[in-house]
Order: sequence, then structure tokens, then C-alpha cells
Amino acid sequence: MDNAHQVIDLDLWIDLSLIQRQNHLKNQFQQILERVSDFFPSEDLVKIYGRSKGKKISKGNELVGSPYLVLDLFRDFDPLMGLNFRILCWMGRGCFLMILGGKEVKLPTENLLSQGFAFGLAQQKWDFEKLILENSTARSMDVIQASQQEFSLWIKEVSLKNSIDLNSTLLTTEVKKILDYLDQRKK
Repeated sequence: MDNAHQVIDLDLWIDLSLIQRQNHLKNQFQQILERVSDFFPSEDLVKIYGRSKGKKISKGNELVGSPYLVLDLFRDFDPLMGLNFRILCWMGRGCFLMILGGKEVKLPTENLLSQGFAFGLAQQKWDFEKLILENSTARSMDVIQASQQEFSLWIKEVSLKNSIDLNSTLLTTEVKKILDYLDQRKK
């Protein structure tokens, strides 16, 4: 179809209240991720994973057509020994916890499965379209053990509440559980 002749939705374009509501919502999620980040001092993250490069909140306007915010903990993306823990807040799609481990990183598979995580089957590390929209994941130990990927990526959707305080507490609790598992794997 010729794009030059498509109708433009000028009512949406000029709807300032919609833009303001969306920006307000993004700011609320920024506050949530900041609270979660602040709960975990960088010094504590280094004790769990010595190669940690700290924490970082990122945001963007175009992830498969929707705005998003991300909190990364550890931020080591080395293909062999790297480890990253990510919270993805993706407008219109949901909130997801993700753990990315390099090829040589042993993650607590049974613990992750028991906490509701699924193993990502996408061939690219952050292929959100496959992982989330197409649900390219597995919870079967046979499928997980047979995987030939050069990394392991675990994902879990989190059901959010309608309050900054409740979501901050919910996500902090979820992160703390996983960090405890990651801390135990060293021992």
C-alpha cells in the first residue's frame, strides 16, 4: 500500500493528555526501578559477583513499537564468564526479570525453574520478540540440558500491582531471592 495516501490520525497526534499520561507512567516506572536499584548497593553486588560493573537504568522509545525501561544489575556481558540480571518494563507488554549467563557460567537451573523462570530458546541474547511475544522458552529439563546455545538466558514475567510502593517491594523481593541463589552458587 502506498504510504503517501494513508490517513494520518491527527486526533491522536494532537492529544497532549495521552502523551502526558504516557510520560507520567514512564516516570513512575523510573521511580520503581530507582528504588529497586537503591536497595542493592554496588558493594553487595560485587560480593555476589566479583566482575560486576554496577547498576544502570536505561530507557528507550522503540522496542518492537513500544517504550521501555531497563534496570541492569552486574552488567557483565562477556560471552564466556559474563552475568547480568535485568528488569525490563516494557509498556504494553509487561514486566520481566531476566538473567543472562555466559557459556561458562553455571546458573541454579532447578531454583530458577521453581521460582517461575523459563529458559530462553531464542538464538540471540536479547531477542525480546522471540522470548516474549513468541514465548520461545522452555521449562523442561531435557530441553534445557539439550540446548546448544553459547549463553543461558532465563526469563520470568512479573504481575504488577497498581502502586509504586507495592511494585518496588515486589520487584525488590524477587531480585533478592535470585541474588541469594546466585550468591549460594559460589559456596
